[in-house]
Amino acid sequence: KLGPRTYRLTKGGFTACVQPTPRWEVVASSVTLNLDRYAVLRNSVLQVKGIPVFYLPVMYYPIQEDDRATGFLIPTYGASTFRGQMLSNAFFWAINRSHDVTFFHDWFSQTGQGTGSEYRYVLGGGSQGFARTYFLNEQLIETGPARTDAPPTQRRSYEVRGDMRHRFSDNVNARGQIDYFSDITVQQTYHNNIFEASRSQRSFNGNVAGTWGTYQLSSTLDVNETFFGDRQSTLWGAGPRINFGQGQWAIPRTPFYFSFNSEYARLLRQTTVKPDQPGEVTVDSGLDRFDFSPTLQIPFTKWRFLTINSAVAWRGTRWNES
Repeated sequence: KLGPRTYRLTKGGFTACVQPTPRWEVVASSVTLNLDRYAVLRNSVLQVKGIPVFYLPVMYYPIQEDDRATGFLIPTYGASTFRGQMLSNAFFWAINRSHDVTFFHDWFSQTGQGTGSEYRYVLGGGSQGFARTYFLNEQLIETGPARTDAPPTQRRSYEVRGDMRHRFSDNVNARGQIDYFSDITVQQTYHNNIFEASRSQRSFNGNVAGTWGTYQLSSTLDVNETFFGDRQSTLWGAGPRINFGQGQWAIPRTPFYFSFNSEYARLLRQTTVKPDQPGEVTVDSGLDRFDFSPTLQIPFTKWRFLTINSAVAWRGTRWNES
């Protein structure tokens, strides 16, 4: 015991396995343990079923009660025929109890390097979200015969993912989602996950909605694009789509109730084809639409045992193109 909450273990270690004989453990020549803060290991060795696998001369391991601590994460190493040697590092920053961010850096010996970050937050009232960005800078480095599968030199691409829900007030809420990549060939080449490598759709959408008494207003952006190979894609959605309506409102001195709903939408429809020659061909079939529908409701409530509701409605739709 070195202090009120500080201890030193000689030839000790730790493991999270619950088996009588642990399947893995980390042993060290000495461990300085500061309770509920951190542990510093010297000459640490990761053992799997008694076989040493990895050695670190010094290792800092946080042991806070909330399991969150600022510092560098354990690096990862790999190799592939396309990327060559791979080394990935990450730094985690615990900003406070509600916010944190992780920074990434990947190095590929044959294709270049990538950087990125992931931000997360949790607030009260159902407000939370995350955003992840990744930028890849590819630069061909040939170490032997010409590679037929090599990417073009100086190709740059990016990927953005995120999901957000935010409550501004009791009557105004917003949400957003993005899953977007700039190059379909990079998406299919660099992801090790089969689902991600085979995914051919990118999208982003957002919505802001509010209510004020009997009135409702919302604005939505929804864009989706599906790729067919790497030379053709189809885009569809709406941007923007604005809805404005009123709930049932009692007309003074009458037994009638009035309500209406209206919508303006810019409908997106676009096909892009990249021929073998430089350039691309885009066919834009999008158009504008405006829709308005008022309703007059006439309830019959004179009898307690029977209620009859009748309504008269009209709907008009206008398109800016046939």
